[in-house]
Amino acid sequence: MHFTGDSSTGKSISVEAACAIWGSTNYKRSWNTTANGMEGAASLFNDCLLALDKIGECDAREVGRIIYALGNGVGKQRANRSGAARSLTRWRCAVLSSGEVTTEAMIHAGGGKIKAGQTVRLVIVRAARAYGAFDHLHGSPDGATFANEIRQATTVHYGHTGRAFLERLTQDNRDWSANFERTKALPIFSQAAEGQAKRVSARFALYGMAGELATEYGLTGWPTGDAAKAAGECFRLWLNERGPGNDEKRKIIEQVCDFIDRHGDARFSNAKEKPLDRSPTIRERAGWWQDTNDGRAYLFTSGGMREALEGADFSRGLDALQDAGMLPAPNPSGKRLKSKRITGRKGTVNVYPITIPAELTEPPESHLEVSVGGVGGFRGTPPEHGGNLNHSQGDLPATPDAPPRTVLLQ
Repeated sequence: MHFTGDSSTGKSISVEAACAIWGSTNYKRSWNTTANGMEGAASLFNDCLLALDKIGECDAREVGRIIYALGNGVGKQRANRSGAARSLTRWRCAVLSSGEVTTEAMIHAGGGKIKAGQTVRLVIVRAARAYGAFDHLHGSPDGATFANEIRQATTVHYGHTGRAFLERLTQDNRDWSANFERTKALPIFSQAAEGQAKRVSARFALYGMAGELATEYGLTGWPTGDAAKAAGECFRLWLNERGPGNDEKRKIIEQVCDFIDRHGDARFSNAKEKPLDRSPTIRERAGWWQDTNDGRAYLFTSGGMREALEGADFSRGLDALQDAGMLPAPNPSGKRLKSKRITGRKGTVNVYPITIPAELTEPPESHLEVSVGGVGGFRGTPPEHGGNLNHSQGDLPATPDAPPRTVLLQ
């Protein structure tokens, strides 16, 4: 999970608080490394927390590779001096990261393209709550004071909670697979509709279950249900920003829409208008456009369509456009190209007619609420506010009731 947001919102202190569960302030690692160096760090923290701070210090060209490596849990295959394959380095870590920029912005800055696998391996959660990264200040006058109190506590008390948790867990013989399935079935985690979102929801469900177990062991001091509620809220924030549906398909649609935005005037011309001597010359033509009852359709040439879908599998890209209602279904023979008459050209031209539905140009609405109606409290959704830590504490809604412990852990 990657916390992102403005400076001085509590992102780094949140990472430091997590580090204090397992070790001192030296436990935290920096993003200022290479992909090879991160492999060594991940193997060092195998089966534990890998905490990374300040993603902006990393070489932007390395971020995409690092995310894949951390998520896959396996290093690069290398050869020894004789040419034989070395043993692969493997790890399994929970990764917590922070930075003022998102992972996607870093990959773009390095000249790369965002892949769906990267967005689900290290999910982005924005630290934009009532007081930066915090919902409540627990009696502190402002967010900055609260953050300093947490930082001071982590320099005195560290490394105890993680060990105490493992001692209790290794002696607890309950069926954790069954408990995990019950936790995933809670409405706050089960509203994911497709595979990628379900994969992320299962991860947050695991975090929530672990937090509830730590509360049951007497290690957190939190009310029962707060850990699951917090994990569910993080999942909601991620899903609302990401949007519903498959991320790979969404990125294909965004890529084609971006191509039209950049080249719609320069590389397309009116299909119904005969070019005149004074008409601007279309260089590197990508197609034509024509107005229809459903809006403006862009008639892509084969070359233009392949350029717009560069980096994506061409057939899957066309399927994604069809699923989004942007491209008509193929004919019975499976052919997607449509024959169109273009003024000024003899015969017909085979094109891909792309229409951008109106709903794709409208801002998305929030579609997931943190609620476990029917099995406990969690009534309502905590308010989302922007802002930094330098806000005094005002009136906040009462904390929702927590679900019974037996709902999560049995």
